[in-house]
Amino acid sequence: MSLDNLSSVILNSILNSSISSTAKPATNNDTAGVGDAFKNLTTNKTDAVDVGATLFTQGTNKTASADAVYPQPAPPPAPKTNNSLLIMLFMMQLMGKMGGANKATSDKCKMLMLVLILMLCKPPAPAPAPYPAPKPDPAPYPSPKPDPTPPPPPPPAQGVGDQGAIWGDPHVQPFRKQKQYDVHPAAGSTVNIFEDRKFRINARMGESKDHPGTTIMTDVGLKLENAGITWDAQKDAPLLDGKKMVDKQEVKLANGDILKFDDKANILYYKTREYEGHIKDEGSSFRVETLITANGYNTDGVIPDGLLGYSVEGTIKYPVNARTGEGAVHEGMTFGDYTIKNGDLLGNAANEKLIKFNK
Repeated sequence: MSLDNLSSVILNSILNSSISSTAKPATNNDTAGVGDAFKNLTTNKTDAVDVGATLFTQGTNKTASADAVYPQPAPPPAPKTNNSLLIMLFMMQLMGKMGGANKATSDKCKMLMLVLILMLCKPPAPAPAPYPAPKPDPAPYPSPKPDPTPPPPPPPAQGVGDQGAIWGDPHVQPFRKQKQYDVHPAAGSTVNIFEDRKFRINARMGESKDHPGTTIMTDVGLKLENAGITWDAQKDAPLLDGKKMVDKQEVKLANGDILKFDDKANILYYKTREYEGHIKDEGSSFRVETLITANGYNTDGVIPDGLLGYSVEGTIKYPVNARTGEGAVHEGMTFGDYTIKNGDLLGNAANEKLIKFNK
């Protein structure tokens, strides 16, 4: 097939597709009119512009006539015609008419135009598939909560099983089995024997009838939690909050402390978390003994004090003059530091070190 015929075939195909998609259904006469126009384009020497005008006139007249006789519904939208392709085909027809004198040049031009037509007829490349949207990062796992910091372990129990005592005119047996010594506070004075948090023992000093010139503990006071016990050696029973205790009476306080009175033995027993002991009426004076329990004396974080209590740590500084109380007893303190100035058997001593236990 020659290039002229090939270009005519392509042009006929495109125009047929374009007109058939835009025109109303044609009658036999309509088809004949359109076919004559194509024939003139491919075989006659009619100018391409005249051919287009003929096509436009015939198509318009025929379409209008058909619409007037047979009304038709609105046609679907026509597909877009590739105008560039039509223009190239018209140019090929013109070059075929004008290039007769130089056949070789005309064929090359037609070949070039066919290549361009094939490129324009190439279906568009499909749109690239959209990339899938990136998946959001997974929510981060919550950081594990750290385990709560456990409270520090309690300090090791101190002084377990140690015991101390004070008795007579008076004699002091310190804790930790330290060397015994005597002290002689002035008659009529009230001194602190043992002081810890919510645990206190005081004693009032009086002159001994059996040993003139010496002093003994004629009255004692014991305070546990909010309970107060006072005992006069001349009386047969202690007073608990002002009321006389009876034989075998046992009292358990809110914090677990225990008091028990044995009338036949003349002994008042006491027990706290850190200490247990007794106070014994020996007729004209008292004997006070205290034992440190398995919990140790430091369970509450307080180191005890008092004429007997301070010795639990094993650091005794003996008085220079035990009889008069002059000189240091413990860490620069004198007997005067352990004195209850108002004489209250249940009261605080004068020094700040003892007062702090009850704040």
